[in-house]
Amino acid sequence: MNCPYCGTEIAKGQVFCPKCGNRVVDHEITNTYEMSDTRDLELFIGPNVGKIMARRFSWASFFLGVYYYLYRKMYLLSLIFISIQLGSIYAFYKFGFYDFDYASGELPSNYMIFVLGALFVFVLQLLIAAKFNDIYINYASGRVHKIKEKGKNLTKYEMEEKIKCSGGVNLLIPVLFLLITNVFSFYLNGLANKIVDNISNNSYNIVTVTGGREYIELNEDKSFMWYKDVSNKDDNFYIGKYSISVGKRAAEKAKQHKVKIDNIIDINNFYFVKFEYNRIKTDGITSTVNATSYYYGVYKENTNSIDLNNVEELKYLHLEKIDKDQESS
Repeated sequence: MNCPYCGTEIAKGQVFCPKCGNRVVDHEITNTYEMSDTRDLELFIGPNVGKIMARRFSWASFFLGVYYYLYRKMYLLSLIFISIQLGSIYAFYKFGFYDFDYASGELPSNYMIFVLGALFVFVLQLLIAAKFNDIYINYASGRVHKIKEKGKNLTKYEMEEKIKCSGGVNLLIPVLFLLITNVFSFYLNGLANKIVDNISNNSYNIVTVTGGREYIELNEDKSFMWYKDVSNKDDNFYIGKYSISVGKRAAEKAKQHKVKIDNIIDINNFYFVKFEYNRIKTDGITSTVNATSYYYGVYKENTNSIDLNNVEELKYLHLEKIDKDQESS
């Protein structure tokens, strides 16, 4: 027998060529060794090959998505979906989804972006699940073909082991990816939780630009009582509803009212407040009203106060939070 690479005569039983060092095997055995397609796929995919070939729709792909792709070692498809997921998470944070206005219950003005994005991912995953088994069978067949093309000098046992190692499943990678995504989501949620509504459900003494002393109660049910004289709560007051926006959401609303906020440094403590008046009592007479006013300002955590500026008119309010224990006493 001669070496198929350099032509050197090989003694019987030798595995490597003494001249060129290449592995030499009985090529008559290797070259005539052909596995059936079913045997190829059974080695690559595993014992579930029959179920995968028989079914059209992949429920595992639909419900698990990228985790199932990683489990089946379809790394290119996984990378595409990971990119889509990371891009979606970044877009949600960038465009204010994590700064959702829970206080007012209002959706962001661009919420349809998130709805359409989620719908796109859902439809895409549904379509892939409908064709996943066919895609996976074609992928497995292609991988086996490449292995056989590159492994012409392998023995039957080596060929089978190569196909098994290249295929099969990998549970570690999807578990690691799950941990990474949870850590990433936890980090973004941490950023979002830095934006806290410090104003709602509190009472405040108000100092007006004229030096007057007023009082306001911002109740948990989003109603408010605004007394024009802190020493007299039986007369001269407004009753209505309020809503508060914080952070990027507040900045978005301020821009809608043509408020310049370029100089705002602490955006997480930036507030936009809407007061809707429905009743007013003046000099003992109660009247029904329908009026709205808008204010904006930056909350100061060190003093528990906020300076509010009226959007429509040159009106300034300084609100000082009243301690709940002090208020009850």
